[in-house]
Amino acid sequence: MFGLPNVDYHLEFTQYKAAVPAPPPSDDNLLVFYIPDVEIRDQVVSRLNAMGYPEVEPENPYWKQQGITISDPDGWRIVLQNTTGIS
Repeated sequence: MFGLPNVDYHLEFTQYKAAVPAPPPSDDNLLVFYIPDVEIRDQVVSRLNAMGYPEVEPENPYWKQQGITISDPDGWRIVLQNTTGIS
């Protein structure tokens, strides 16, 4: 579970060991994290790379402008975007 102090939302990942695995979505179904500090973003990328989660080419070139796309071994993708997000 991910969340931030003093906010009314969180992101939760669940697992059921007896479930049939679902195929990953397309390469453009993404979870995007907006990280305005590029040094912090790059530290996160380095830690993920060290754990075996590589950077991959995004399907949509927009995400390459200020973001880094990471894939897990099952093909699920996140983007670590170096902007403040959408206002």
